[in-house]
Amino acid sequence: MACPYADNIRALPGHGVPHWGPDMRRDYPYVILGGGMTAASAVKGIREVSADLPIGIIGAENHPPYNRPPLSKGLWKGKPVEKIWRGTDSVPGVSLHLGRRAISLDTAAKIVRDDGGDEYGYGKLLLALGGTPRRLPFGGDRVIYFRTFDNYQKLRQAARPGTKLAVIGGGFIGSEVAAALRGTGADVSLYFPDAGIGARIFPSDLSQNLNEYYREQGVDVRAGERVMMYQAAEQGDDDECGNEEALDRTHVRTYALGHDKSSYGKRTSAFGHNYIRNASLFREEARLRLSSF
Repeated sequence: MACPYADNIRALPGHGVPHWGPDMRRDYPYVILGGGMTAASAVKGIREVSADLPIGIIGAENHPPYNRPPLSKGLWKGKPVEKIWRGTDSVPGVSLHLGRRAISLDTAAKIVRDDGGDEYGYGKLLLALGGTPRRLPFGGDRVIYFRTFDNYQKLRQAARPGTKLAVIGGGFIGSEVAAALRGTGADVSLYFPDAGIGARIFPSDLSQNLNEYYREQGVDVRAGERVMMYQAAEQGDDDECGNEEALDRTHVRTYALGHDKSSYGKRTSAFGHNYIRNASLFREEARLRLSSF
């Protein structure tokens, strides 16, 4: 039977392709919700036990799976963009349904429906949805919630010598992004409510040392400050980013506030309890922070 949606499916000729169920539903032995690193690793694992059974991946981004860590460090240091891709789109029998979000899941019928109205039947389902960036009730389109490759591209275009940028969030991603932006020559302010960078991860003395090191590198570290408002400027003027104690004039804000778990899944924290108990991990993570510049 001819497939009217064939252009929307990526499957290599001569390999497993999805079975077309009732009402043109796509049926796969394996369906993965989420198009990130977990999905890419899952495909690799499935192929170790099943060489050709079709796999369907539904992902909200318009890109195939890629490595996320380089977005806040490696790409800013000259790592080629082509090195971040996981190659999932070239695995035989894998179909990528990109730019789609799963909106309903019928576990009894084993059917997933996406926001385009398409349905996918599955034998086994993996939820690999990751997390959703926390958002603030102000800022509009001038705010970049840093998580995706598209976010990186937008921020990279904005980062120029002398450009005033504010990063809100002093955790893992926020501190790396602040260092990366400073490396472009941008004028960077880093806001966070804790006493020090990575205060929820590191001992207080190490966190304070990071504050001082970032300041030595030219980052305006605003420890203990919560951003309360953002006011767009008139054309030709700077914008205003207000906090509890001061106003800072900035052009673009980057929020790295952490993530909430997705509707259908849980996000594993990047820092588990081992970081609290293991001094060697403290030292290694601190070394990585310092090497960000």
